[in-house]
Amino acid sequence: NKETGIDITDGNENIIQGNEIRENQYSGIYIQEGKENVVTRNEVRENKRGGIYIDDSRNIIAGNIVEGNKITGIGIGMGEITENTIEDNQVGKNENSGIDIGGPWNKIERNEVTENKKYGISIFGGKNEVEGNYLRENKRHGIYMTSSRNVVKDNEVRKNEFEGIYIDGGNENAVRGNGVRENKKYGMAIKGGRNEVEGNYLRENKRGGISIRWGNENMIEGNEVRENQTFGIYLERGKENAVEKNHVKENGYRGIYFFEGNENKIKDNVVRENKSNGISIRWGNENVILGNEVTENNERGIHINEGKENTVEGNRVSKNEEHGLSVAGSRGVFMKENDVSTNKRGVWIDRSARVYFTGDITGNNGEGIVAEGVTEINVDASTVMDNDGDGVAIKDSRYASITGNCVAGNAGRGVALENLKKSTVEGNYVVGSIEMENVSGKIENNIEVK
Repeated sequence: NKETGIDITDGNENIIQGNEIRENQYSGIYIQEGKENVVTRNEVRENKRGGIYIDDSRNIIAGNIVEGNKITGIGIGMGEITENTIEDNQVGKNENSGIDIGGPWNKIERNEVTENKKYGISIFGGKNEVEGNYLRENKRHGIYMTSSRNVVKDNEVRKNEFEGIYIDGGNENAVRGNGVRENKKYGMAIKGGRNEVEGNYLRENKRGGISIRWGNENMIEGNEVRENQTFGIYLERGKENAVEKNHVKENGYRGIYFFEGNENKIKDNVVRENKSNGISIRWGNENVILGNEVTENNERGIHINEGKENTVEGNRVSKNEEHGLSVAGSRGVFMKENDVSTNKRGVWIDRSARVYFTGDITGNNGEGIVAEGVTEINVDASTVMDNDGDGVAIKDSRYASITGNCVAGNAGRGVALENLKKSTVEGNYVVGSIEMENVSGKIENNIEVK
């Protein structure tokens, strides 16, 4: 035909079934102002303006093969319309997106969407359900959304050229239970707020597992993020996001990395065997790192660089290849009740101010806690035991407070202090030596057992 293969205008309750529709100048099937039509078990191939296009509500597109459509080339497309169902179709090798949705309240279920030249599924309207689809080897994103309040669940998204799932400015979307693997960029990327990313499996993606940029109040919970080539979870310039109860393992660079993020929470995650640091914050303020298990990472366990007013509390940090906890160039770091054990070194603090530590530093392969160039450092009510270097070593600092600590069984000196001004060393129990050079301030009531 020179125009459309099958064209229904102002027609309701029609069934289009079992046709081979190909090589038309416009769409293969076009429904305009028609409701409750069923388009099923057709082969729609190589039409020049797309495969199937629907411009009205409450239609069903089911069980069709839609392949190789040209030019504008959307496999199955819809305008700003509602309540349509697209299910069980094979949509592949179209010149544009496989399935393109412009309106709300539609269902896209159990489709196989592969090798399309643009997106697998693109969604521009809100409140749609995208469930149980298989998306593979599309030339851009597997699923692309610019809209809000969609539910994307239980899809398998693999080997797409860009991100597996990309939320580009959408808010309040729920992304749950998806398997996202081997995509060429991030498994999942978010630019938007108040989205929920829960219970997904992200593995072997080339750029990383999950990326959040300029997004606020997102919840990233209960995901397994492993064996991605760079970051496990990456956040840039976001605020009040929560990363909780995820397993972040064996990624090729940092496990969880926040860059210029403020007031975010990293809580109750297992972060292990990543190739660089387990958890890192750079240029971030007022973040909370709480109750995580951070173990066997190839560099530091938890690292804060040039941040302000961050809290690190109740974490178990062990068996990391460098320091368990480290702080550099920061102001206001509150490290409370952390268990830092069996790392290459315990705690390292450099060029910072207002740093507070309480907790256990035990069995590390080097020093317990080392600080240099710090203004107002407090090491209070802590247990520093059985480390293979000095227990507590602080130098070139001022307003230090080392009070009420138990320091014992360390291979080096118990407490080693050098060039401290206006400092307090009081009420410590030290098995081993206390060595001080050029220390001024209040020094009293320490027990030294040699």
